[in-house]
Amino acid sequence: MRIPAFRIIVAVALLAGFAVPGSGSAVPVPGGSSNVELIAQFPDIQAMGGRFIGRYLYTTATDGLRVYDTANPLQPVPVATLPLPSFSNEDVSVSNTRKLVLLSSDWGGLGFGGGLFVVDVVNPALPRLIGVLPYNSIANPDGSSFDRVGHIANCLNDCARYAWITGADKGRMLVVDLQNPAAPRAAGWVTPQANPGNATVGSKIVHDVTTDSFGDVWVFGSQGISKVDASNPLAPVEKYSISKADNDRLDQLVMHNGMRLDARTLVVTEEDWIQPQCKAGDEGSLQTWEIPTTATGTLKPLDQWTTEMGTFLDGGTPVSVACSAHWFDLNAHGVAAVGWYHQGIRFLDVSKPGAIRQVGYYIPPWEVAGAGVSMALYVPGRSDLVYGMSLSSGLIVLRIANGGAGAGTVVAPILAQWIGARTTVDFEPHPTFGWACPVPTA
Repeated sequence: MRIPAFRIIVAVALLAGFAVPGSGSAVPVPGGSSNVELIAQFPDIQAMGGRFIGRYLYTTATDGLRVYDTANPLQPVPVATLPLPSFSNEDVSVSNTRKLVLLSSDWGGLGFGGGLFVVDVVNPALPRLIGVLPYNSIANPDGSSFDRVGHIANCLNDCARYAWITGADKGRMLVVDLQNPAAPRAAGWVTPQANPGNATVGSKIVHDVTTDSFGDVWVFGSQGISKVDASNPLAPVEKYSISKADNDRLDQLVMHNGMRLDARTLVVTEEDWIQPQCKAGDEGSLQTWEIPTTATGTLKPLDQWTTEMGTFLDGGTPVSVACSAHWFDLNAHGVAAVGWYHQGIRFLDVSKPGAIRQVGYYIPPWEVAGAGVSMALYVPGRSDLVYGMSLSSGLIVLRIANGGAGAGTVVAPILAQWIGARTTVDFEPHPTFGWACPVPTA
């Protein structure tokens, strides 16, 4: 999805009054809480997601890969671009050891069938495309028509050899062998989760795979949340899951992605594009789950947080804003920075997992007319600095005072332009992926 040029111009005009991109200056954010400052913004680029290798940030959007040197994290410096047809690749998978970046283009997203792009970033200033795997060249295990894979590429064991590719139907993931990164090859299909699809979606779709700080591998999607033994990437074994009842109750579309807070707690975002309103229980949320102490078992839900829209609306008021959580990150204080589409970036204290609190927010006033903030990512080693990524706002550098530690609970405003008939971006199901990948209507 590309943002019309006039929207970028509006963003630059609004920006000019309160921040100079790359200046290192800090000012209060319009629509932000008093403890959040805008350090810099680069509105002339596209950004959907990113990951760090050392001090270098690798971001992707619909126009390919960009590389930033963050030696001064207050002023990231662009050092390279690599144009690639990578729709949508909202998450970036990197290998710190092998210095590889994986970009996956959805099947059907750009009309050529999608594919995996393997990029060598040994020299961050000179990223090189070294390998491509076209997805439409891969046969299904059951002999049926091509299984529409490609949403996200996920490294296993730092991409020592294998990656799992999500987005296929029937709960499948494609296993890719990266032993020779210049010649990636399909190594088979796996179905890691046993749950049926949730009651709303019905179908089985794996969305994301995360290896946590304990080395455990987690799988998220319409079948809920699972911890799997991935020691044999060609035959993963599900160890933990959530109950079907909890998945039907707490998962309106897909469990999106997650991170380990501590030994007993998993933090998860749930994405929801199904419901037309933003009422509580029907909008995307951030959730906390208790991890069993046994070798196998069922995760227990602890708490769920939705935005102010959920308690404000009665379910019948039309809205023109996306009310879904998306990619997030955790800092050392247990504060999650969450990209929340049109509702900006929300800072949520999950240090007490059973009592999630909002301790800060950033809501750029122009985002409601754009694509929204897709991802929030803390700068490594900094609990106070966050990079936000948006197709319409570009790359955003924020600072939250003390990393949110000790902050009081805050309530964000409900903007007037969020209420009323839809006059901005409307979405419809993707012709291939349904609501798992919404696209703007004509």
